[in-house]
Amino acid sequence: MWTWSSRWIAGISVWAWSVVGLAQAPAAPAPAAASTPTAILPLAAKKLSPEREARIRATVGQTLGELGLFALAPEDEVRKVVDRLARDKIYRESCLEQVSCARRVGARLKATWLFHVAAAQSLGGVTLTVRAFDGRTGELLRRAARFAGEGPGELERAVVQATRLAAGPVLAASQPGKGRLALEAEPADVEIVVNGAPCLTCDAPGGAEFASGALEVVVQRADYLPFGEVVLLRPGQVARLQVALELTPEGRQRLEVEEARRAALARLAEARAGVEPERPPPPPPPPEETAFYETWWFWTVVGAVVAGGVGVGLYFGLQEEGPTGAGTLQVGWE
Repeated sequence: MWTWSSRWIAGISVWAWSVVGLAQAPAAPAPAAASTPTAILPLAAKKLSPEREARIRATVGQTLGELGLFALAPEDEVRKVVDRLARDKIYRESCLEQVSCARRVGARLKATWLFHVAAAQSLGGVTLTVRAFDGRTGELLRRAARFAGEGPGELERAVVQATRLAAGPVLAASQPGKGRLALEAEPADVEIVVNGAPCLTCDAPGGAEFASGALEVVVQRADYLPFGEVVLLRPGQVARLQVALELTPEGRQRLEVEEARRAALARLAEARAGVEPERPPPPPPPPEETAFYETWWFWTVVGAVVAGGVGVGLYFGLQEEGPTGAGTLQVGWE
């Protein structure tokens, strides 16, 4: 089963293979005209079904044909020449490891460029190796390797990438010059590596400038599966690449936890903003000074005076005769 872990291992394996291929520093091919004679040698397959072998051969031929640099010899004619060389004990398993033998094969096929593909079934997928040779000198131009998983379309994708890498030196020699690579990635904060070196301006407006040929692009970020692609860059071309990285299961889990934490903090902030804080009750106002005529004792005195005045008035008012001021005084002596 092709799980996320095997995908990650495959991505790292691809990266390791590409570093090895770049470190070989293959010989530079001599310039050649466009659509030069090219031969795809018979596929060296191990434990592959005939259906898979046919798919690999067809994909290699289609990828080279799309470049417009190669005039591919018919497959049956290449097979006849190689069988004759094998009967003459010239084309053997280790033939292409020897410069003299590869040069003799190129001369017999009258091919400027030779391509050879080896594919083997392994645990979880297919290991692919594509080599490009200069048929005039027998020199190895480039070796490119890829691992294809069992997922749909992965075999074709791996074959295309390996074939493009192997054909890169031919494109660089046939069409020398410079172009630009402009990359857009999601998420934005990613690490971009081109041909084994970090590219800090590939995702900037206008991209970054590179010499024509094959560009091996790797985009990676923590918690995401790495993405790899091979871009063939021609002089004056601006190659645009859009990449959307896929989260690993662990990365997705961490992202969900972080999103839940942020949502909880947002809800807490909203709740705090909607409730006013409790305020202490205001202190009572200071007592006002009472005027004397508003006191109880003042009105008590007034009431008593009034009551007394009323009583005196009633007393005198009820008398029939008032005092006359006349009287008798009797004085006696004993």
